[in-house]
Amino acid sequence: MRKPLLVLVSAVALAGCSIGGGDTYQGVEAPNRGVTVQATGTAKVVPDGVIIQFAVTNLGESAEIATNQVADLADKAREVLDNADIDDKDIASQSILVNEEIQYNSDGSQESLGYRATQSFVVTIREENDAGAIVQDVIAAVGDGIRVDGVTPTVLDNEDALNQAREDAVDNAKAKAEDYADLLGIDLGEVQSVSEVSSPVVMRPVATAEAGMDSANKEIQVDLGEQDVTVTIEVRWGIKK
Repeated sequence: MRKPLLVLVSAVALAGCSIGGGDTYQGVEAPNRGVTVQATGTAKVVPDGVIIQFAVTNLGESAEIATNQVADLADKAREVLDNADIDDKDIASQSILVNEEIQYNSDGSQESLGYRATQSFVVTIREENDAGAIVQDVIAAVGDGIRVDGVTPTVLDNEDALNQAREDAVDNAKAKAEDYADLLGIDLGEVQSVSEVSSPVVMRPVATAEAGMDSANKEIQVDLGEQDVTVTIEVRWGIKK
């Protein structure tokens, strides 16, 4: 029974010890004192690409007829995109749907109008200034069987913007840490760690294009605007003793 009693006393004695920042106990170093802050940096950039979302749709007497007609409309859209030198890797089908379309009447009855087939696409336009003309050409080729869901300016090459955002984030972190040091009456030491705590975010305003136009000669223009690329970091400084 003597040995367990000695172990218990040793544990109680250790629990009563207070280890200050940077001190050691039996050769083990305690965590260093420090100041940790998070900061976000932002860089503004003009989009260099446009994402187009559209669908081709048709109502037919049967599912097979509707599907065949939609396949034909999709081929017309692809032909326009191919003539505009859009790479196959930048054209993706989002969904292909076929369902019976039901009309509900005021007297409570219902009737089948046929089958509606729809195929939706997401297309990346890497020549941003061509986006409006491409949208217009697709509308003209497909006709009333098209639905344009969105035209969204996007940043495809954001490396320079990310570097600027990170630089801004570091400057903001330094300013915040120095404010805390002044408030607490301490002096900052060396940087102990830096981590990027959030993935780079691009704030994307959305532009839309309508299928209807006032005149055959009027062209669709996609306004690119300016977007924010943001990065959030966490930095820890030591405290000078």
